[in-house]
Amino acid sequence: MSEQKSHRDPAWLLDLDEKCKPYLAKLVKVTPISEASDDKMRQGLLQAGVAIVEPFRHWLTRMKERTEPGTPAHTFLTENEEEETLHWMWWLDMAEPYGLRKEDFDKVTLSRPMRELNEYLWECSRSAPLPVAIAAVNYCIETAAAQMTAAFTNAYADRLGDKAGRWVQAHKEGDVEHSETARELLVDLTAGDPALQEQATRAALRAYELFYAAMSNAIPADAVA
Repeated sequence: MSEQKSHRDPAWLLDLDEKCKPYLAKLVKVTPISEASDDKMRQGLLQAGVAIVEPFRHWLTRMKERTEPGTPAHTFLTENEEEETLHWMWWLDMAEPYGLRKEDFDKVTLSRPMRELNEYLWECSRSAPLPVAIAAVNYCIETAAAQMTAAFTNAYADRLGDKAGRWVQAHKEGDVEHSETARELLVDLTAGDPALQEQATRAALRAYELFYAAMSNAIPADAVA
């Protein structure tokens, strides 16, 4: 949730920022990666990879299909889609030091919290009004991933090295440009429509609720080394 453009953000979006802060605070306190065994790290990489990282670009595609070429939303989603395709490759690279290969991701059964998050984001990307989908997928998930990565980077970055650490490096400080563009789209696409603003707010908060449950389950506190 970038605050760099708060001078132009409407009250409803600033209020949403405040409502999301407790979720972000809880997310950076889930089981520290430094305490997780290699087996649990593999579990987390597989679960989050299949539920969130791999389908992320497909969610963006579904959203893009509902925009007009040449519009700011279409341009943003196209560029983001290309980057997320690359980020999935980097996620696979990050999994290699833990003994995982691409085919291992084809055999994953998602936990219930991960499955619920995955299904919710598929639903939003396919059928929710575009700003509602942006609130759930871009405003929530991209921000949350960056916050968690920044909190845990020091625990495992040295082990990964340059190639395997590219996903971490790309997310540890957040994507300021994506964050700002997503906020601008939320403002523009909901302008003058309080009902749509409320729908976007509910979608973002629901996404945070599901994301927290999923990540808490990915590396359970009772499963550390």
